[in-house]
Amino acid sequence: MIAIRLTQRSWEYDPAAPLGKRGGFGSVFLGRSSDLQEVAVKRLHLSAEEAAHRELALAEDLMRRPLTHVMPILDAGLDAESDSYFLVMPRAEKSLEDELRQSGPLPEPACIEILQQVVEGLLEIPHIVHRDMKPANILLHEGVWKVADFGIARFVEESTSARTLKRCMTCAFAAPEQWLEQHASNATDVYALGCIAHAILRGAPPFPGPSPESYREQHCAEQPPGLPMASPILRSLITHMLRKFPDVRPSLLRLKAVLEMAAVQRASPAGAEGSAALAEANARVTERMSEEEARSSAESQRREERQGIARDAYATLAELAQHLFDRVASISSAAAVDGRLPVASELLAKNIVNMGVHGVELSITLAMGGKAVPQSAFQRSGWTVYAGAVIEVRQPEPAFQRSASLWFTNLGREPECRWYEVSYFMKREPDSHRRHVPFGTMDFNQAGLAAGPAISGINFAHKPLAVDLEGEESFIERWVGILALALKGELRTPRQLPLA
Repeated sequence: MIAIRLTQRSWEYDPAAPLGKRGGFGSVFLGRSSDLQEVAVKRLHLSAEEAAHRELALAEDLMRRPLTHVMPILDAGLDAESDSYFLVMPRAEKSLEDELRQSGPLPEPACIEILQQVVEGLLEIPHIVHRDMKPANILLHEGVWKVADFGIARFVEESTSARTLKRCMTCAFAAPEQWLEQHASNATDVYALGCIAHAILRGAPPFPGPSPESYREQHCAEQPPGLPMASPILRSLITHMLRKFPDVRPSLLRLKAVLEMAAVQRASPAGAEGSAALAEANARVTERMSEEEARSSAESQRREERQGIARDAYATLAELAQHLFDRVASISSAAAVDGRLPVASELLAKNIVNMGVHGVELSITLAMGGKAVPQSAFQRSGWTVYAGAVIEVRQPEPAFQRSASLWFTNLGREPECRWYEVSYFMKREPDSHRRHVPFGTMDFNQAGLAAGPAISGINFAHKPLAVDLEGEESFIERWVGILALALKGELRTPRQLPLA
């Protein structure tokens, strides 16, 4: 046993008793306290000279916090005798890496439960980006899966050169922005968690490498394999987590909400065969469409990156449109699709689809012919908007139409971009039907004025409504209802605006 003295007290560890294999940032050994309690001692691959005698302030911050899904830190700091940095933690029962090595792939309920507990851990310390999420850093302690090694990657990043950090990065779970030496954020951990989900369900992370160069190419530009063993909602969620661009990945709070939804659906599966088939189609389309987004290189300039985000957004909208039209077709045998749902590059140049039912038309039309909305658009509103479309129902008799805009945006305040439905009405057009009818527009100037702080002649007819993932069902039901009214010839001017 080797004795060390850290910030709080003295400890011992046995270099001949490793707990798990050597990691990128350090190695863990069996240790004990002065009262002979077993602990885990992590020796960082970093000397005092390399770190310029920095304090492990992040570890000290964790020691002061009450945590339930993060491994507690008992002690941390520099041992003057060995000139090495150490972390001391309680000894865990096992790591997720151990669990997968012993048991192989796990069933979906276990996967959802593990992901939920890990997300809780990440949410307990949202101001710190982990940067090295992997199965070896998810530990079972006191019957709960907990996140370990918070802050170590940041400590090493601040203490060493980028070259040294690259050597420490865990290639199989590193996000594209890490390979490109770009800013790491919570979305970086979300990407790694998507890779971990693959490891849980498939028994292996999404990309095989094996060289760092291969991993870099795969993470930045290649499509992850499918997950046919998972339910549609979980497959779609993991696909979104592995998007190449950080801004498009779901936030931690949204991850939590969708995982809760997936757990409820597993516990009480819907009885309707149509809904199950629709969910399955949803997952397949999500996986197909992500191939186009995966081709976009994160090394491109911001203009190319913006177009890549828009392509990804339109792919998500295409799957949403498919679900809407599938729902209509499953209910009405008289529904007929005019044209077909385009995939891949065809999506950028065509409307998504038109559907005619007894002369009633339901259509979705892309803004900019499927290209990215100009960066200069919506500047007065503060919104970041990458893509847009208009959804419309036309009633032939009596002639009437109802439409709304669809914007892929962050609303100027949210941590992520997603699809929102927005309708407008004109206050200052007494001779126009648009004064009283909610309508959609592709006029960026008009839409920007409505979203901006200044008073203008165009207003929201209702607050922006999220329409993807957990908002999808409400979106589909809303427009199926509008289509039903049009089929009966009952689309009318609303009694009041804005709508509730």
